[in-house]
Amino acid sequence: MEKGDEYYLDGESGARAVRLNSEEYGDMMLSIAYNNTRKILFGDVKYEDLLDRAEKEGLMLFLAHNPEDGISDEVIQEMLGYYEYTEEYEICVEIRDFLLERDGGGLDK
Repeated sequence: MEKGDEYYLDGESGARAVRLNSEEYGDMMLSIAYNNTRKILFGDVKYEDLLDRAEKEGLMLFLAHNPEDGISDEVIQEMLGYYEYTEEYEICVEIRDFLLERDGGGLDK
């Protein structure tokens, strides 16, 4: 797709149509994927619950990880980089604290 191509997103349950170019669409899907993976990582929601909701509402579920493989250290580091790039520093601190607690104080494990 060329930059400027458009996608139309709509949902059941009364969501309005949104018109996006391909760059905006990609940015939005990446944001959704990282947010869903982050919620799973921190135990805010279970993958199965997100999947059930998506299926009931006829929506696609976007994740930054493969649910069969779990959330790898590589995905966590990519997620941290994404939130640094988007300047969402409170989320960066959450991820950093998670890694510090999990690894007993080291980020490079």
